[in-house]
Amino acid sequence: MKKLTILAILFFPLLIAAQNSLSNDSLVYVDDVIDTTQVDPIVINYNQDTTIPKVIFWIHGLAGDNRSWARVSNATVDQGAYPVLGYPERNAFCSTESYSEFEDDPLFDVARQYIDKVEAWRVPNGYDIYDPYKNIAIAHSQGGLVARAMRRNYHSNDQIIKRDVQFNALATFGTPHGGAQIINSADLPNEEIQAWLLEGCEALGAAEVQAFVGSSWWLDLIVSPQTIVDIVGTACNGLESLVLPIFVQSILKPVTEDYKMGAATLDSLEVLSLNDTMPVVAFYGIEEEPVLWRAVHSMSQTEDPRGLGYTLLQDPFSINDDDGLPNFVNSKAIDYADKEAWHNTFLARFWGQITGSKRKYEIYRDAKEWLQYSNYWWKRFIGARYDSVVQNGYLCYCDRALIPTWVSDPSLCVSNSFIPCEIYPHFENTVYEQASDGVVTARSQVAY
Repeated sequence: MKKLTILAILFFPLLIAAQNSLSNDSLVYVDDVIDTTQVDPIVINYNQDTTIPKVIFWIHGLAGDNRSWARVSNATVDQGAYPVLGYPERNAFCSTESYSEFEDDPLFDVARQYIDKVEAWRVPNGYDIYDPYKNIAIAHSQGGLVARAMRRNYHSNDQIIKRDVQFNALATFGTPHGGAQIINSADLPNEEIQAWLLEGCEALGAAEVQAFVGSSWWLDLIVSPQTIVDIVGTACNGLESLVLPIFVQSILKPVTEDYKMGAATLDSLEVLSLNDTMPVVAFYGIEEEPVLWRAVHSMSQTEDPRGLGYTLLQDPFSINDDDGLPNFVNSKAIDYADKEAWHNTFLARFWGQITGSKRKYEIYRDAKEWLQYSNYWWKRFIGARYDSVVQNGYLCYCDRALIPTWVSDPSLCVSNSFIPCEIYPHFENTVYEQASDGVVTARSQVAY
């Protein structure tokens, strides 16, 4: 489920009651994405009869359409331009049918309607004469769950419409088999993404307007920082009421509700997978840091100036230039930091006290910090960064000691005077990080 957006979340601290103590955070990287000791070796049979054609169903992800897989599917059937050394020539027909018009329905309904559409393409073109058990589905993101739901329609006895199998092998790329935390983060009652989007709009908008105003001495003289903050805040509130609902509608649909973390539909698909002998390979992607800005850059850029629907002049899987946006964001953060330092001098702060309650250095500081923390909190959105807080003993302040003593049990906290000890629970916070492709965690991508 790859949906492009500039994303955000409030930098929310872990709130602990004032009377408790919280140790310094420790960061643990969770890299056991898959237990390679339990993976059987891949054996490729080169003796298959390649004279018998097969149908490949290319199934797109959220907000995709029939153009999403067009480049790669074209490369698949163009034998002369895209040979694969060491493998026999491909003998395949490709389906790139879209199910985007069904995304306002639950996942299993999407699958049933998509089956009808696929059959309407397959039968009139004569592709139904080929053995469906040799056909393959290749799916991206949400499309992998649609493919699995199609298999459920074939296997389940409680379905009103029972279909013949369309394919008997599946490859998924970045599919949230284990659920997509991003849906939970945007859904009610959390709405964390929406809150951070609003904060980012206010912080970055004020910084850019302040920079523009500061470029003209007379504007800088008559427009105070507080006025800028007020104007930008009003504009961003308009964004919250007009633009954010569009974003929410694009990512929170009945079909996505079925694969948010904890969704019952995922449990149903898991039960089916235990009884399905279909060969499956689930590819997972790991994005480099910063995952947020690299993912946004990759989704918003194209290497082919001719646009979608054309075969790439290069290998479709060789595009790896995603440094543009991360470098831009980093340079903006440095620029805001420089402006913050410049306007944080004694004279600048004194002048700010006169002109308004909000000072220039505070505007640039807020924008800098929003950019600096954005990647960390985006990883929280998608479940790639999370906290674990556990109580580990107690801290005793006895005999007016400034440094507490750790004990495992409150009864061990004993005073040498008539003044009773102060006893507080001691908590330890561990921050865990795991790999992701920028939208879905690697664990979820292989949770099949």
